[in-house]
Amino acid sequence: MIADMQRIQSQIVDVCERVLKMDAPEEVKLAAAHSELAAFSQMLSMGDATAAKRIEEFVARMNASDDEVLQRMGFEVGFADRMNSLRMGNDVDPLTAMKDLRHLLTIRDKDFQLLQIGNDVAAILDEAGHPKQAIDAFRLMADAFKDVEDAGLREAAAGLNDRARLLESDITTLLGDMLEGNEEANAKFVKAAQELLEAEGAGFVTLDYFQQVAPRLEIDKPEVARELYTAFSTAFKTNSNTELAKLALQTYESYYKRSAIVGNPFTVEGNDLRGEKFEWAQYKDKIVLVDFWATWCGPCLEEMPNIRENYDRYHDQGFEVVGVNLDEDMQSLHNFIEFHKLPWTSVLAADPRMRGWSHPMIEKCGVTSLPFLVLVGRDGIALATNIRGYAWDEKLAELFPAGDTPPVPRDAKSAPASKANPATTTESGPATAE
Repeated sequence: MIADMQRIQSQIVDVCERVLKMDAPEEVKLAAAHSELAAFSQMLSMGDATAAKRIEEFVARMNASDDEVLQRMGFEVGFADRMNSLRMGNDVDPLTAMKDLRHLLTIRDKDFQLLQIGNDVAAILDEAGHPKQAIDAFRLMADAFKDVEDAGLREAAAGLNDRARLLESDITTLLGDMLEGNEEANAKFVKAAQELLEAEGAGFVTLDYFQQVAPRLEIDKPEVARELYTAFSTAFKTNSNTELAKLALQTYESYYKRSAIVGNPFTVEGNDLRGEKFEWAQYKDKIVLVDFWATWCGPCLEEMPNIRENYDRYHDQGFEVVGVNLDEDMQSLHNFIEFHKLPWTSVLAADPRMRGWSHPMIEKCGVTSLPFLVLVGRDGIALATNIRGYAWDEKLAELFPAGDTPPVPRDAKSAPASKANPATTTESGPATAE
């Protein structure tokens, strides 16, 4: 069967070669060239030992063609191959990649596809350990698109300047150092963040980066988070982009609501899964963990065994769990709860039209990422928010001193986020102003 398929691909190549030698319209020749390349790729995937060499020869022929359309195709195929080699860790000169990118800008229309190619090239250069060329690539693309007519394209291109500034600042390294316990990195991170947020032209990309980082800092570095959110409230206040200014203000206001939870009375409102009004009063004199969660939230599901373990350990001593659920698909939610046999109540919005991120408890508490946890004392006063890992075990052991010995140290699920991906522990809500 493989032999038959290889024979078919060889026949396609022969037909395409004949078309390329004819005096055919450009679009016909280009279609034939793409078909021939696809046939070679199929042959390569089937183990044809000659296919890789034939692809190389084909690209060389396209580059040497007198037809500008075929020349461009040959260049783009070779460029894509070089970028893939760089992504795979092969030795590709980053200066050659920049030269290729500049040439691509001269032969392609400036559209979203080309902008995405440039963004991808910059990301590949960064991942391959060439940050200087990555910064140059971001700025090259931003400058090339700054005068295009399409406003959306101009705005997207401007975001590449944001990416260049973020990369040049080395903010991710500072974040990683800080989360790993380097106290000297705290002030450096705050200063760098303030400069990035206040930089001329800073936009949605910069704000979005810090929106992703800040919730994690609320857990591990609350004093740094406070300074970061304050920077949100001032940096974009007078920005000419009213949508950006509004989103920055909403980000700060949501944080302000979250930060005001501890030390104040806390209540949960909504309906249970049967559609009946949820009665918070039944939890009087109990220690209650309120877990904002959803079945589609990976970090929420990772936290679930920890919650269940502590529920089983302390429930007889007065520990309860109440879920505030953000699912919109009720059948999936019911199936999940039935399969996992969750013993605690989950609270939905009383109005079915306000499920998901429209849940009134989300607005009330300023929740912007999941999971979000609130620990409520026997007197109904919130004791803590978003405690995780060891702090979680220690807090419950303090509240239930007669309980069992806390479990052994937790695995990497509770560890700080890595330098390369500083915001992997939360599922964020909508990132656009309403």
